[in-house]
Amino acid sequence: MTPSLNKLIEKLKTIASYLNSQLKYYPDYQQLIIRVTEILEQCNHKKITIKLASYSIDFSEKIKNFNLKRYSLVDYLNFEIVDLNQEIEQIFERCDLLCLIYNSQLPISSLEKQLIEQADLRQIKQALLILDYSLINDNFINQTNLDYVKKCLKNNHKQAINQFLIRLNANYDLKLTEELNPYYQLIDKLVEIELDHYIDHAFQALKIDLFQYFKQEKKSYWQKINSQKANFLQGENSENFKQRLNQTIQKLNKEQQQIFKVLKQNINQYKLNLLNPFIYDSLMYQVQQAIEKSEILESKENNKTYLYLIIKEKQYSQKLSTYIISLCQQVLSHWFEQEWDKLNSLNNESNLYQFLKQTEPELKSINSLTPKITNCQLLSKPSFEINDFIAISILEETSKTLLDYHYSQSTWFRLTVALIIGLIIFLVTSKLFGFIIIVFQLINLFTAQNAKTIRIKQQTKELKRIVDGKYQSLVRLLCDRAGQILITTLEEASQQYQIELDAIASKADEQLNEVKQKINSYKDIINQLKQDQAEIEKLLL
Repeated sequence: MTPSLNKLIEKLKTIASYLNSQLKYYPDYQQLIIRVTEILEQCNHKKITIKLASYSIDFSEKIKNFNLKRYSLVDYLNFEIVDLNQEIEQIFERCDLLCLIYNSQLPISSLEKQLIEQADLRQIKQALLILDYSLINDNFINQTNLDYVKKCLKNNHKQAINQFLIRLNANYDLKLTEELNPYYQLIDKLVEIELDHYIDHAFQALKIDLFQYFKQEKKSYWQKINSQKANFLQGENSENFKQRLNQTIQKLNKEQQQIFKVLKQNINQYKLNLLNPFIYDSLMYQVQQAIEKSEILESKENNKTYLYLIIKEKQYSQKLSTYIISLCQQVLSHWFEQEWDKLNSLNNESNLYQFLKQTEPELKSINSLTPKITNCQLLSKPSFEINDFIAISILEETSKTLLDYHYSQSTWFRLTVALIIGLIIFLVTSKLFGFIIIVFQLINLFTAQNAKTIRIKQQTKELKRIVDGKYQSLVRLLCDRAGQILITTLEEASQQYQIELDAIASKADEQLNEVKQKINSYKDIINQLKQDQAEIEKLLL
């Protein structure tokens, strides 16, 4: 084994050993180890092929045997004997060095001439050694052959042709082996050149393979890094993306707080409008107007007379309490529906709907895999029923009053008897006393009737005053409770949105950490590849 080839083999073994030690950190080195092992095997089995071409196979065998005895590097030499009758392409195939052996005592053949000419014309690495064997006596040498060979040597611009004269004894045995020394020296030189060329080629091929491998591997991981940035970070680095993520979440939080703050203000303002008696369509004004236009109704209950406030419609009449309850239920239910539409994003023109619509692209700008907030819909729609807050029977009790009039049935009977007695006295005696009795009793009778009417009016006015005060309290109570329910519903919607937004932020942050870990792991691999490449390049020096 030549020192250069041995050195290359040792380097290849060292590189393979180093790569094997790094497999636990980078298993993909197995591919590179296979390539280094292939080159190592090629070096271990490298042979320089020398072809001996002649018409005399026996003599070629003798030359081969002499060569085998001469060279210490016989393991790296492969002598092949070829017949000149073969195709010329087959002779040049897989040939590092070609030796043409011919007899100068005989005319040179056309095949031999063609072989010489092709060796000069081909731009190939093979050198042509012309071994001219003849007897010891120079008189037997064919001058024509010498002239032809001299001409070829003269025109040998690439200096690929060399001639050696080998003298034979009468038995055609190699006599003077020292005459082969120039031949051997040239072969030594050509073998050394060929081995050096092979070593240089193998070395350069190894360097190119290593360079391409590490270049491709690093490129692959840079592509993975860029892919992670493109898919999850929109091409930004993780620090900038984290900053933008926090800014976006803070912005959405601030905006949603402002939206819900406005919605709360609207609820409170709507409630104030319902309670404002100086607004025509307010609930308080409608209740006051209903009380004002209500009429009185006397009703006997348990031998007692009660005064009720009623509302007369075209077709029918109903108690004031029933009318007020129905009015409040209708107005507050309508308010609930309006606010629910806003909260449930059913109204495309609502601020909340527009906000949620704008939220989606902003969240997509954070992360393409981040789920969107579809709505702030609650699990169930809140309802408002007046029966849940007041007892209707108690309200009805507050809408009536006992007629406070002291003329009982016995009083009316006595007045009637006194009037009859006065009338009899007047008719029998024709005295003024009887007439006076009659007049006095009639005055009492009409006075009693006027007192009742006046009393009813007084009680009606008092009842309306009391009912007005109580119904104002009722309207305030119902509006306050309705407002509380709506505010609570709004807070629940805000909380629901906040939960979804926090979940998205948490998910995006989790994905960001995963992406950062992947990117950092890819960078670590790239740095490891750089270190290993530098270490292997040192081993190649």
